[in-house]
Amino acid sequence: MKTSHIFCLILALCGSVATVNAKVYSLQECRDLALKNNVKTRTAQGEIDKAKQQKNEAFAKYLPQVTATAFGFMATDDLIEGDLKMPNKVKEKAATALSGTGLAPLLPLIPTSYHYEFLDKGYSFGLTAIQPVFLGGKIIEGNKLASVSTQAEQIKMSSVSNEVLQGVDDNYYRLVTLYAMRSALKEAQKQLASIEQDAQNAFDAGIVPRNDLLKVKLKQNEVNDDLGKVESGMTLAKMALAQYMGLGTDSNSVMVDTTVLTEVPSPSIYRVNHEEAVEALDEMKLLQLNERASSLQTKMSRASLMPSVYVGGSLSYGQVLDEARPNLIGFAAMSIPISALWNDNRSVQRGKISERQAKQQTEDSRQLLVLRMEQSYIALENAYRSVLLAKESQKQAAENLRLNQDYYEAGTCKMSDLLDAQTSDQKARMSYVSAVGDYLTARTSYFIATGRIPQ
Repeated sequence: MKTSHIFCLILALCGSVATVNAKVYSLQECRDLALKNNVKTRTAQGEIDKAKQQKNEAFAKYLPQVTATAFGFMATDDLIEGDLKMPNKVKEKAATALSGTGLAPLLPLIPTSYHYEFLDKGYSFGLTAIQPVFLGGKIIEGNKLASVSTQAEQIKMSSVSNEVLQGVDDNYYRLVTLYAMRSALKEAQKQLASIEQDAQNAFDAGIVPRNDLLKVKLKQNEVNDDLGKVESGMTLAKMALAQYMGLGTDSNSVMVDTTVLTEVPSPSIYRVNHEEAVEALDEMKLLQLNERASSLQTKMSRASLMPSVYVGGSLSYGQVLDEARPNLIGFAAMSIPISALWNDNRSVQRGKISERQAKQQTEDSRQLLVLRMEQSYIALENAYRSVLLAKESQKQAAENLRLNQDYYEAGTCKMSDLLDAQTSDQKARMSYVSAVGDYLTARTSYFIATGRIPQ
């Protein structure tokens, strides 16, 4: 049987080991569940919601600031109390004025002093509205800055999603690879069982020494030990994948589609122009937003040097000195920050320096991102070459095993040579599936590095 047919049979057998309670998840299903349930994505969504609330807070600065007040008091004694006395000069003038009219006898009846007391209780209710007319641009630039913050969190959400996708793919391909390795080891067990039977028959016939039989037993123990390690690794990989998907760490709840290992296309079909792709990366968008934020911060600092103008009105109703009545007041105010001209102007200069630094950082990061893309593609090419070499080695190892089996049955080959050939065949199978898994993981990394959704 051809090696490729054997490998396809192994992959088919891998899919039959699913337990009754486990669901076979495609890679895309795992990705979708992880993006929905993973704690990292939910945390990032929370940051977006917080940024939106901050934007709403900034927008509220456009609206009038309205304040309602209520005031009331009651005193045990009048707050205002005193005596008014008529000055002597006033008395003399009054007497002179009355003497010529014949009313002089009434002078003693005119009171010369008066006692007053009032303001022992009162109340007032009011509503005041203040509308900022001009704050040097603080409100406008503040709203723009809040909008930049919201955009940044949305882009960070995309970056977190890429991180989650990379983790899902890594664990998915690791688990698929381990399934294929387990199948290869079980195939090795069958091969060794057949070799053991041949060795037993030869020993019973007195053709070979007992030592050959013991060598087969030792090799079987090695394979059994490797199989145990692979199955332990599968349990851990299932737990990690389930955790990414938001299913807890129940390793029995996840099964994977092992047929993904059959697709190994040339990496050349995935290559893109890195100089063009870099502009669409989330990292570049964040850097550009950082430039925008630095510019807005400078404008905010410059706005602190400008005058502030407010208009407002106040409507009140109450009773304090006289009977209750309403009252309406309109006002306007302007504030000129004179001392800010020599204090806050330094923050404006500092902001300009930050703007220049942000632009420099953007250009430097652009170059590093292009370099990262190239490194990721080279890693993909190297992984593809490893797949081709492993595939060729698998064919050669399978042919070598077949020949040594024929030689051993013909009596022209030692048991140690046959077991060495079987070991080489087993390692070649496992190396091939491991190389394919590494290639698929590298493909995901390259897609993410170039700002694309992994296939």
